[in-house]
Amino acid sequence: MTHSNSCGAKLASSIEKISRALEQTYNAMGCAEKPWSKVKEAWLHIGCYQIANRFACLHFLRNVVHVPARLLFVYFLNDPYQGVLCPKTPSAWIHVLLNLYGRMCIPLAHTFKDFTHYLCMDVANGHLHPFKLEALE
Repeated sequence: MTHSNSCGAKLASSIEKISRALEQTYNAMGCAEKPWSKVKEAWLHIGCYQIANRFACLHFLRNVVHVPARLLFVYFLNDPYQGVLCPKTPSAWIHVLLNLYGRMCIPLAHTFKDFTHYLCMDVANGHLHPFKLEALE
């Protein structure tokens, strides 16, 4: 898995604009476990920005411009590229994602749950594996 460790913005005004948009998304998702000030760094910098950005797009489409959009996260299995985290099973991806969602304080029952979908594609054989992001037992 490759991901940006930061939103990449350099100007303070740009970072503040992005932060406001992500805070609105955080609130719209029903994330109430911690105040925004406690999770802002995770959403902006600690490997979670790509997820945050995708949810911000979904929030904008659904709640601001009222487009009945859905979000599809596509993850890969068995990628042989060296130096890249690439789980071998959908359940391994679920562990990774639950960790990231936990760091971001996104509840599994967030308000966009019914509009968010997950799919793994096995690069070794092309098989597709849809999955739900649920707590593992």
